[in-house]
Amino acid sequence: MPRSLLVISSIACTMAFGGSASPLHALPNGRGASLSSNPSTAASDEWTAGFVFQSSPARAPKRRGRDPKRNQARKSQTALLATKLHGGESPPASGPATALGAAASAWGALGVLYILLNPVKRLLPIALLPLKGGAAALGPAGWCAYAGFVCFMAFFEGYKGFQCKFSPMVVARAATLEIGPSAGGPGWWIKALLAPVYSMGLFHATRKRLATSWGMLIGISAIVAICKRVPQPWRSVIDGGVVVGLTWGSLSVGAIYLSSKLRGNPPPLDPQLP
Repeated sequence: MPRSLLVISSIACTMAFGGSASPLHALPNGRGASLSSNPSTAASDEWTAGFVFQSSPARAPKRRGRDPKRNQARKSQTALLATKLHGGESPPASGPATALGAAASAWGALGVLYILLNPVKRLLPIALLPLKGGAAALGPAGWCAYAGFVCFMAFFEGYKGFQCKFSPMVVARAATLEIGPSAGGPGWWIKALLAPVYSMGLFHATRKRLATSWGMLIGISAIVAICKRVPQPWRSVIDGGVVVGLTWGSLSVGAIYLSSKLRGNPPPLDPQLP
């Protein structure tokens, strides 16, 4: 049989049986025996057969569950932040410093939640006016605009803006306060007193974070101010979307903070410290 036909049949056999070597030509070391009696082509045939018949290495089974090393690294993230912040040592496992740090972290995350819910309390009655007036309050076009703007703000402001980016960052920055005053140094007290503002990234943050946080704060304030000057019924349409977006954001902050406490570690996110 010509050598080319032997190679083709070898490839077909390999594909059919998942890369296993043929017992007629496979050697113990995984290389095929010589396919030709001609000494000039014996070495080439042996290399070709060994390449074709060599079994593919078995893939290691996928590990399920969280990597223990990664889990341990995430659990020690708060302790390692002490060195990055002030060059101090890891916080003590218990004592007044730990209690003060936990209180400051809670004040930071829950304070942001209150800041987001405060405009919701003022805008919600106006946003609900069309629902109280019935179908004739807005008309078909108005109701389509109302539903469309609510969905738009829920996805882009509530989900993309708050839940995926801003809220995890708030909880991650609030978790840096858990090191306590002994490891945090004198500057820790200023951050603890202004924990909501610090957690929002309005000071002691990277330049990019400062620009993003201040731009977001100014933008939300501008939207609230503009809504007061928009005539009805369009003011209710805008207020409805703003209320949904801010409510989504505040609930995501609370949910992520509660989840981090139940897991015992903050979100695996860069707190964007300077």
